[in-house]
Amino acid sequence: MAVDGSCKNGSFQRSFFSLFLEEAAREGSSVKSLRMGWRGMRTDIALELIDSMMPKFRSEMRGILKVIEQLDEEDIVWAPNIESNSIANLVAHIRGCVHSRIEQILFDIPDTRDRDKEFERGLKMTKAEAYRKAKESFDIILQYLEHLRANPQLLMSQPFLHRPPLTYSQVGNDTTALNLMIAMVRENY
Repeated sequence: MAVDGSCKNGSFQRSFFSLFLEEAAREGSSVKSLRMGWRGMRTDIALELIDSMMPKFRSEMRGILKVIEQLDEEDIVWAPNIESNSIANLVAHIRGCVHSRIEQILFDIPDTRDRDKEFERGLKMTKAEAYRKAKESFDIILQYLEHLRANPQLLMSQPFLHRPPLTYSQVGNDTTALNLMIAMVRENY
């Protein structure tokens, strides 16, 4: 079974987990070793996972940037009602997630994210700022995937283990780089 990068309805995650379980069964791995995690993940499987994520994130980047290009300045800050977010809010949130989940690891910088500000009503952002922040976010995601591709053993590392507790995240400090990337894919689909 090949990982095809499909993400709708969790098929990406199911495909990869199925691939992993099939590989483990072929190699005669015990249930205990499966419970222990993917520490012994084969490099070719890790690279296939990373390679399947990269086109998905590139496609998302192209789509988002194309939408922003088509908007007027007013469209960036418009929200249909008080409970809804504007494009500015969504771009600020994507940028905040990338900062707190990837930049900390990749560049070893402290988390300075202000999540509440990302969702402020009336958040001001120009079209150029929205485009730049969206592109910057996806460039960092792709840079991190390239870093993982060059170092596939890092997929099973726990980059947040000795950092302050993660906030506003579906993953905890014991998460692996692999689970972090799967969570980012899942959040988009």
